[in-house]
Amino acid sequence: WDPRLDSHPDVDLSDEDIDSKVSRIHARILTKKEGFYIEDMGSTNGTYLNREFRLVEGIEYALKNRDEIIIGHIFLRFIIND
Repeated sequence: WDPRLDSHPDVDLSDEDIDSKVSRIHARILTKKEGFYIEDMGSTNGTYLNREFRLVEGIEYALKNRDEIIIGHIFLRFIIND
């Protein structure tokens, strides 16, 4: 919970983020008719996709099954269950 913004995150990674590398509002995953997308929300330490590049703030990037997302020092695997 961010008392300044009165914001409650949908996914709280604070227990996993012992070094405080994840911003309170770091990134978001969007569902659209065409598929899934990820967007960096102006995080300090960046959001990375498949260890290839750092996402540019405000740009939506298409996600596919088994993509790797790195947020701070946390590695996540994006899985689509049909």
